[in-house]
Amino acid sequence: MFIKSKSIVVAAVSSIVVSAALVFTLIGYYMYIELKIRDDEKTSIDSLRKVQSQIFSKQIDVSQLTCAIEKSDGGRGRPTIRGIIKNGSTRDIYDIVLKVKFLDVSGASLYEVIFRPLEPTYGTNPIGHISQSHLLGYSRKNALKAKESNAFKRVILNSPKEILSFLDTRKGQRPASLKKSRAWTGSYAWEVISVSL
Repeated sequence: MFIKSKSIVVAAVSSIVVSAALVFTLIGYYMYIELKIRDDEKTSIDSLRKVQSQIFSKQIDVSQLTCAIEKSDGGRGRPTIRGIIKNGSTRDIYDIVLKVKFLDVSGASLYEVIFRPLEPTYGTNPIGHISQSHLLGYSRKNALKAKESNAFKRVILNSPKEILSFLDTRKGQRPASLKKSRAWTGSYAWEVISVSL
């Protein structure tokens, strides 16, 4: 009888352990499926935003891009990008993220800056791309209306030394023929990264 009662205890404990393992495996699998669904939804939404950006980027035009050392305001002595953004579509744009590349004379990219031209000059969120429409107290008065243009100015806070030394005449590192000009003489390339309508 002693062997049988010991076998029953072992069988009961083994059954509990196997059942617990099965339950935890099912819970883990359920959590994995939920996370996978959320990840798939996020991937789908990101893909749709990318397609939307590609479609609307054809109707957005950025012109008169310049970069120079700011002479006034709070950004004095810092490089500043200025330009005009035009919405050629029939819908209002409430948030737009642009990437501007600084190109040298051979067309090589020296520096990229990503910013929102509809935000104030100094911006609000330099690292992430959180849409301002999701923040408390956001006003939609900064929207770029359909078929309208808007001038923008963005102070570049983390400009590389190469661009700073080129723009800043006080450094004395530029050729004499360029010392009087404080503007970037290379070219620019721009790209729309995201658009919120």
